[in-house]
Amino acid sequence: MSMANHTVTDNPDGTSTIAVHGRGSLAIDYKEQDDDGNQIDISGQQLFFEVDGPPIRIQLVADPSDPKGQLIKLTRTLVEKLKKTPSNWTVIDETDMEDDMPVVTWNGTISRTGYVGEPDTDGGN
Repeated sequence: MSMANHTVTDNPDGTSTIAVHGRGSLAIDYKEQDDDGNQIDISGQQLFFEVDGPPIRIQLVADPSDPKGQLIKLTRTLVEKLKKTPSNWTVIDETDMEDDMPVVTWNGTISRTGYVGEPDTDGGN
């Protein structure tokens, strides 16, 4: 049996809030659509997921269930580094960076749930 260990809530301002349980990993499918609602093939794009606070930067990986999409995947070790208080995150596209400026394609806040009795840590630093 599989259990969802995270929630993604879309906010009215276009950002999203991610809450992930501290005992699990995280896998969120990432897709983009054109103005007509058709899915765009982003399989060859250089996309990264970055979190402020605990320094996390990972490249998105191929989505085995959708050849046009990618996945945001955080290991359990990375999830444990997340704070219980929300940190800002972004998905950035570094495929065609003009003037070394990446394009933000999605953003919001992320926090860790679970381990209620434990304080936030900075990964031992």
